[in-house]
Amino acid sequence: MNRCAAVRLITAIVLFALASIAWPQRVDEHRGMMLLDSRDGQRYPTVMLADILWFARDLNYATPESFCYADVEKNCSVYGRLYRWEAALSACPAGWHVSTEYEWQLLERWLGIEEEYLENFGNRGTDQATRLKVGGDTGFNVTYGGWRRWEDGEYEALGEHAAYWEATDSSFDRAWHRDVDVEDDMIWRSPVIKPYALSVRCVKNQFEEDNTSEAIENVTEAPR
Repeated sequence: MNRCAAVRLITAIVLFALASIAWPQRVDEHRGMMLLDSRDGQRYPTVMLADILWFARDLNYATPESFCYADVEKNCSVYGRLYRWEAALSACPAGWHVSTEYEWQLLERWLGIEEEYLENFGNRGTDQATRLKVGGDTGFNVTYGGWRRWEDGEYEALGEHAAYWEATDSSFDRAWHRDVDVEDDMIWRSPVIKPYALSVRCVKNQFEEDNTSEAIENVTEAPR
């Protein structure tokens, strides 16, 4: 091999190595690429839905005020961690944030929930939750991580419910959440007391947070 050919080969190898390092961070350019969380080395599949890039796996970054279901570490590996609301707000990697009410409504509208039902409490839609489940046509791939109660620290609903925090609060002590029931086709919407610990799906920074929600009293305080 002559000197010029050797230089070209070395240059190609270096460029390939640099591209391999940068690739996990270029998730906003492609559907379904993996995000490398440089904080702990975990990788997250992503999916583009309603022009928003979502995690396709529940967040599993360890922070204070986050928990493995039943305090069993293996559950974090399977279902991700459960976060109190305040902890959830700073848990996503740089450039990402906890999904907001605005972004959830964009997703639900894209899935086919009619406009007049988007802000209803409880179950809304028809088969939209089914489309978010493993085997659905969206790649969102819900996992049923349950939740942790704030009153007594008890855990509930593993394998039955996926309860996702939103970054949008509904009042001083409650924030909105979405729930997908393993046996239900519709998506549940209600506020939850912030000290509960729920799952988190991160989304790529793109929109400003929706801060227009009015305070709502005398509504659901806990996941259903």
